[in-house]
Amino acid sequence: MDLSFLTIPATIFMLAISFTWLFILLSSLAFKRETIKNSPSYSPLISILIPAHNEERVILDILNDFLKQTWRKFQLVVICHNCSDRTFEVASSLRDERLKVIELKTKEAGKALALNEGLKHCEGDIVVQMDADNRVPPHFLQRIIGYFSNPKNPSHPGEVVDEER
Repeated sequence: MDLSFLTIPATIFMLAISFTWLFILLSSLAFKRETIKNSPSYSPLISILIPAHNEERVILDILNDFLKQTWRKFQLVVICHNCSDRTFEVASSLRDERLKVIELKTKEAGKALALNEGLKHCEGDIVVQMDADNRVPPHFLQRIIGYFSNPKNPSHPGEVVDEER
């Protein structure tokens, strides 16, 4: 039995779908990536809180990610809470004036306790909380700042500009 009356339309339909996806892919590559450029007068300090409990295997990854940020005005506050491994020693091995590592030993457990202790050490206008096993790209802080209002000009939180400029 000849089934070409079914296979020819099905083939044409599949080719149309494939070409549509190819067009979408090529169109997306044509547009440049954008990032947030903040008003030059608004330059907030960002405090990054990282509570850590037995995270010696991953703590350096997130700390190094933040130390490579394009936005340089930040402080890192790592709270090593009731760790039984070498999290405190590993985190303290990095030497950077923006890094503060706190060893917190308490009878109580919980992330909220560690975060509340860390907040006491924050000096920033913006506080970001990250987990020790997170990873961030180099423009992470630069991009999120644009979503916060400029207190000197609330109508202008930031402007979107070409990243390659």
